[in-house]
Amino acid sequence: MAAILHFDWDPTTSTEARPVDSARAIKRGDTFARTIRFWTDDTKTTPRVMTGTFLCQLRAKEIGPTNPAEPVVAEVTVDDTDAATGVLVLRMEPTVTVDLPKSGFWDLQNDVAGVVTTLIGGKFATDNDVSRAP
Repeated sequence: MAAILHFDWDPTTSTEARPVDSARAIKRGDTFARTIRFWTDDTKTTPRVMTGTFLCQLRAKEIGPTNPAEPVVAEVTVDDTDAATGVLVLRMEPTVTVDLPKSGFWDLQNDVAGVVTTLIGGKFATDNDVSRAP
């Protein structure tokens, strides 16, 4: 399922509302944190129980047969404290976001007993920061 990391989500997999255009990209040098809620139904009444481990990475280019070793530009922390209720929190600290490229690709994978599934992914975009905390 494709999505933009500045959160133009498919509403059947997330409660994240589409933000106004000026706030859509990841701001370099800012803390990035988004909550994703997964559901088993289109009416969003039954949370999807999430188990296993999670991996979220950003790369400048997608990995493919002609590009099998594209370096990771960022590892996103996945807080799975509330995974049993379908909630995951993706987070990057300012020290991570400050060095992100202008755009690239990302995905969120779930590994349950060796069965790896990509839950969501797509493109990401960044904007330069204006204010910078000392």
